[in-house]
Amino acid sequence: VKVKRVELILIYSFGKICLNFLKVAGNIDLMCIL
Repeated sequence: VKVKRVELILIYSFGKICLNFLKVAGNIDLMCIL
């Protein structure tokens, strides 16, 4: 399955937001791991 560059950027950005959120919250969100 090929993924568009835009989708990769969105996933990468979402991942960064999740990591920042985890640093603040200190909790593990399963959605951020997937």
